[in-house]
Amino acid sequence: MECKFCNIFKNDVLHKKELFLNKTPIYNTILCETSSFFVIPDLGSIIEGYLLIITKEHFYSMAELKQEQLHELHILINLLSEMAIEIYGIMPIIFEHGSPPFGMNVVSQSSICHAHMHLVPFELNNSCRIIKEADMYLFNGIEFLNKYKKMSYIYYKTSKKENYITTNQNLPRQYMRRKVAIEVNKNDEWDWREYPFIDNVQKTIMSYQKILKTNLFNHSLLVNGVERGEHI
Repeated sequence: MECKFCNIFKNDVLHKKELFLNKTPIYNTILCETSSFFVIPDLGSIIEGYLLIITKEHFYSMAELKQEQLHELHILINLLSEMAIEIYGIMPIIFEHGSPPFGMNVVSQSSICHAHMHLVPFELNNSCRIIKEADMYLFNGIEFLNKYKKMSYIYYKTSKKENYITTNQNLPRQYMRRKVAIEVNKNDEWDWREYPFIDNVQKTIMSYQKILKTNLFNHSLLVNGVERGEHI
């Protein structure tokens, strides 16, 4: 089975040329990148500002990353969070549905088994209920994810910067997206395959491109951050 994310980024030069010619779907627009990660708007953006952080190399979860890559991811998330606060005035929530190697679990077989982290500028009001329902427990943070590289897990960082994780195998696919959808009164619109929310994707691209073109968030971590979407 071909990987959706690997197909998007397998030929970077071709991707950039097709973007210029308006052939690449807007939801595959690379907003910025680092040595190890791409950042794109989420297809199925339940709310504006929803981003995906995707590994350039094919991994099944962020837990498979080397320690220096996890550190890079930590810095990138902090940088994107600062952007989200500047644009939307709120600390985003972060989450990942991590798959074990080879994607050998029921949930991952119906999902994209390529490591990607969700960044959503939104505060879940029922966060405590979700934590209890999903059997989540306090966790040291992203840089310690490699302890879970052989497991299926959900990582969740609240808008209060508290880190939680669970290995509960009985949760439905896209569990955290479902919870966000419920809180914004889009209960049945959590599935990105059926509800792409292209209007929110377009707004997200415009908002982040605008701030990336300023000097507010220049950072040595970013590679070609401003150039990526300048033709949109």
